[in-house]
Amino acid sequence: MLEAGFCRSRETVNVLMECIVDTCLCGLLFYAWGFAFMFSHGNGLIGLNWFFLQGAPATYESSGVAFLAFWLFQFAFADTCSTITSGAMIGRTGFIGDLLYSFGVSGFIYPIIGHWAWGPDGFLVTMGSKDGFLPFLGTGFHDFAGSTVVHTIGGIHCPGGCDCPRAAFGSSVQARRWRANVAP
Repeated sequence: MLEAGFCRSRETVNVLMECIVDTCLCGLLFYAWGFAFMFSHGNGLIGLNWFFLQGAPATYESSGVAFLAFWLFQFAFADTCSTITSGAMIGRTGFIGDLLYSFGVSGFIYPIIGHWAWGPDGFLVTMGSKDGFLPFLGTGFHDFAGSTVVHTIGGIHCPGGCDCPRAAFGSSVQARRWRANVAP
């Protein structure tokens, strides 16, 4: 609803549909492999267990939090990461472009980078430890309430998502200026 308020009235239905489809697609991908990539044990780069939540314990690790409650909470972050950029791309990409972007971010980019910072054995989590990444630092990576992972991924994709589609099809501001000043 917030994104629909910031777009032109002719784009409102498309924006609302994109938000619903983004959330559904993110839910399916996060259930199928996103959560496994992000929060299961594996190596420093990616998790390797719990695909389709198979073999998941009743509670997540030693937190005591019910596993499905933890999954739902983390799904909200994954969806937020995906919709940050889709809000910036309103009117700049079509429906298919938004689906492709959401597939990439929800299914691969966010879960893998999230594993680095939040996974049980991600390389940023173990950074500074004796057997971890950069042991001479003596301190690990600390994320404040998810702001680093969620908003950095969304924010880094915004400029590319806003400018690349327009530049590729010749409708960027620079291309219009060039055509107005140079073309006959």
